[in-house]
Amino acid sequence: MARLNRSPGLVVEEMDEEILLYRPTTHQAIHLNGTAAAIWKLCDGTRTVKDLVDCLAAAFPNAKSSIAQEVQEAIDQLLRDGALIEQPSE
Repeated sequence: MARLNRSPGLVVEEMDEEILLYRPTTHQAIHLNGTAAAIWKLCDGTRTVKDLVDCLAAAFPNAKSSIAQEVQEAIDQLLRDGALIEQPSE
């Protein structure tokens, strides 16, 4: 299972619970709301999607039923935007 990592070369600006990512080479800006920002911060190259879901389900037990879908949707968007990269498991 692939592990997720933050893409290199991004300039990060944190604003309250939100994050603005900027890629200087393409002048691309990516705005992350609080949920996406929390997920992006957890992507350090050591966690899989399942690990992220487990971590957030433990932190937010009242939202446990919807967390898996929300995490997957956020990760899919972060991958499309180039904010995350997948690293093959070793």
